[in-house]
Amino acid sequence: MTSAAVSVRELARGDLDLAGRFCDRARAADPLVEPFAQRLPIIAEGPRALLALWRVAQDEHGALQGIAFVALREPLGERGESATADLYAAVAPDLRRQGLGRALCDPALEWALGRRATL
Repeated sequence: MTSAAVSVRELARGDLDLAGRFCDRARAADPLVEPFAQRLPIIAEGPRALLALWRVAQDEHGALQGIAFVALREPLGERGESATADLYAAVAPDLRRQGLGRALCDPALEWALGRRATL
């Protein structure tokens, strides 16, 4: 998704600090946003992180305005059973209800559909 102000792209490891600051900012504006800021690097480095599905929404000034990340609940089994993963997404309150959350989550939803996984 791209608009005049915000575009969605894959999260790069160098974005983790910005992502943490976004999470703090989003939580300050909306206490229902979970406090993941300090744990993001730990989750990203863990064996269950599906980094290829992590997305950020960045505005034209370089500030993050949204994030979505996915981590497996359990390692994928060798017998081909379906996976279960947790999907977390947050969007800046003033940009909600405009399709940004959907754009952030689409890669994870497509992954889950293609593998009959549960999110």
